[in-house]
Amino acid sequence: FENSVPKYVRNLYFFTTIENSEHKTIYHRWRTEKQIFATIELQIKAGQNSIWSNKKLSSAWQGTWYLEVLDNNKDVIYRQTFSYSNQ
Repeated sequence: FENSVPKYVRNLYFFTTIENSEHKTIYHRWRTEKQIFATIELQIKAGQNSIWSNKKLSSAWQGTWYLEVLDNNKDVIYRQTFSYSNQ
């Protein structure tokens, strides 16, 4: 997706490409400035080079969203920002 997601979209998927990380755990955190909606634990298997999570959205949750990739210590290693709105 671009930096803006229209509010009629109800289900978003977030894919992460992985290099040299087999048998490790990462997390996808779906949040806004005010609330964490989900922190999803993702186990990386041998030979796996991508991983994904998804979130069902409500049109009531309009505003700026952050999709964060966390390492096994739950430190943010990547952040994607998007606007969920009428556009």
